[in-house]
Amino acid sequence: MGNQTLSEFYKKDKKAKTIVQQIYNYMARNELQFGILTTYEDHWFMWRPTSTKVFISHTLQLKSAFPLVLKAWAYLGQRAEKDYYSPNTLLINVKSELQSGNSSQGTTHC
Repeated sequence: MGNQTLSEFYKKDKKAKTIVQQIYNYMARNELQFGILTTYEDHWFMWRPTSTKVFISHTLQLKSAFPLVLKAWAYLGQRAEKDYYSPNTLLINVKSELQSGNSSQGTTHC
């Protein structure tokens, strides 16, 4: 990967594209805003504020002096603790649909 950012690598390498898409899918399925991709040497922090966008940080190397890797992890942990939720537009809340009166004559289809 060299000095490329993950975003640059994503555009050029099929394997990187698969990895980013997999993490994005995990985040979407679990309705999470934040995710982290890490190797032993490098870290990338991901933010999914809406169901159609994902932002990826610059590469943060293990030996980074600013910011320190531990501080970056702690910051992301604090943000996620305060507000982790980001809706997945592909999931339908059946209970809400039934409660709002959209059910057909009281029948429930599974």
